[in-house]
Amino acid sequence: MYHSHLLINTGDNPDRVDWQRTRAWLRNLYRVHQRLCMAFPDADTALVGKSEAERFAEYCKPFQPPLGPDAIDATDDDPGDVHTPRTGERGFLYRIDYPVLGSMRKPVIIVQSATRPDWDHAFGLNPGSGARPFTPPKGNADFLLAAPPQVRRVEFESFGGALHLKAWELDRYDDSATLPDASRAHAAQPGDELWFLLRANVIETRAGKDGKRGRHRLRIDDGLMRAYEDATTTEARQEAARRVEEARREVHLDWLQRKLGGAAELVRKTLDDPKREHPLVETGWAHASRGDYDRGGKTAKEDMKWWAVTYKGKLIVKDPVKLRSLIMSGIGPAKAFGFGLLSVAPVLE
Repeated sequence: MYHSHLLINTGDNPDRVDWQRTRAWLRNLYRVHQRLCMAFPDADTALVGKSEAERFAEYCKPFQPPLGPDAIDATDDDPGDVHTPRTGERGFLYRIDYPVLGSMRKPVIIVQSATRPDWDHAFGLNPGSGARPFTPPKGNADFLLAAPPQVRRVEFESFGGALHLKAWELDRYDDSATLPDASRAHAAQPGDELWFLLRANVIETRAGKDGKRGRHRLRIDDGLMRAYEDATTTEARQEAARRVEEARREVHLDWLQRKLGGAAELVRKTLDDPKREHPLVETGWAHASRGDYDRGGKTAKEDMKWWAVTYKGKLIVKDPVKLRSLIMSGIGPAKAFGFGLLSVAPVLE
């Protein structure tokens, strides 16, 4: 597998036209998904014998999530939420992170893919390189990147009762020019702790206020919500808000623990061990839109939004085989829109 780090060029001057375009692109997860798809021409066996141009057009056709009854009846991990199946042989997952670089937070897109991506093709960095039957036109998106893409080969293997993580730094164009980096090799045994980072679309399928079944945010205790709404003083409202936030954090952690199943256990604060820290839980909405372009500008046909929850903390390895499967396939729905990528790293003493 491969991990790519794409440093996005949002700049520090909101009046610059190219930086305005970059920020608008980054806010629309549908457009981000389209651009990333361009780095992974489809290798579907049904397209054997087709030209590269035909395979490329097939892979980058507009994403169509389930609609109507299919959307209501779909499970949380319905394959309709992804463009291609996420396996060890195909597909990709990604997440937009905002690490602190220097004194500022800079957006970085982390991409985990089954095959090596062609970022030159996707962003127009080096068009027409190599001998191909189909040479794409010069890309028009090189301004989106603040630095050359960084690509690393990674392996997640489960054998000998442990999860083995390895990483290689890659030459930009030649996989064979690199050697394994021993400093990036780690074996996680059952009982070992790992740092993890996950951005997930946390939902449940249940009946809404109108009685119809569908996908909704997790339910918070009605009594807590009424206490917040009925509070008559500032102090009472603040206390009620604190209780609601605690309850919201707990239900989101419970959701993730269910998804982890027997693969791992979240490290959470308990009455027996109050020194343990809860994972960080941040919530908010993520947006995208699909539409047409004409002389008058963009007219959106469909606006989309997802309840996004970012988790950061520690987990305890229980079953290396199951944990590897979650890392490879992702967690939860809406994987095509930047959700589900589970990143892990060793806890260094």
